[in-house]
Amino acid sequence: MTSYAQPLARAVASLVTEHDVTDVLAHFLTDGQEALGAAAAGLLVRSGTGELEVLTTTSHRAIDLEAYQAQQQTGPCADADDTGEYVFASGAHDIATRWPGLTASLAVTPYQAVQAHPMRWHGHVLGAITFFFAEPGAESRDQLVVGQAFADMATLILLTPHEIGGSEIATRTRHALMARAIVEQAKGVLAYQCGIPIDQAYDTLLNLARTEGVTLSEAAAAIVRRASRTG
Repeated sequence: MTSYAQPLARAVASLVTEHDVTDVLAHFLTDGQEALGAAAAGLLVRSGTGELEVLTTTSHRAIDLEAYQAQQQTGPCADADDTGEYVFASGAHDIATRWPGLTASLAVTPYQAVQAHPMRWHGHVLGAITFFFAEPGAESRDQLVVGQAFADMATLILLTPHEIGGSEIATRTRHALMARAIVEQAKGVLAYQCGIPIDQAYDTLLNLARTEGVTLSEAAAAIVRRASRTG
């Protein structure tokens, strides 16, 4: 597996300039294939009518496999899209057992293992990315994390608007600054109430947000509200 920092950096850079989504995703998918040491990769997305369609692949063999999954609604990519969960299978027997319909298509390819990652966006699954490997292998935590990072970045590439107006930029910046001000207030409240240094108060706030499963801004706002009621 090669370093994935550079391809992710290139993808991020593309989002802050004018870009062609199809072109960026095609190159990004190739980068993901190389980063994971895969032999091929493909990306399926849901159309406006809810049907899976092939958006891009890195090889003609992968096109056939992805097209079959889109048409038959079965296979690792289709499963990842349907469940919103990571999918992995290795070895001809495992793959044939889970997806019998793929057996004939895979028999004419060099692929011996597959892993698929859902493209998730605010509780919705928009599609999935599949990586095909030439050799069987065991599941790897690193591959899972890296593969999902590529799926998440592909989602951002697909959905990031080409242009945001000046007023919208100003609004988003203002909201971010307002949220930051509340965080600073919450740090002060915690430092005073707990008798701790301000940097420790920030760590306490971060841990509180993680423990309660809320955002940093939400945790800070709750602290400030409680302090105002009891003050």
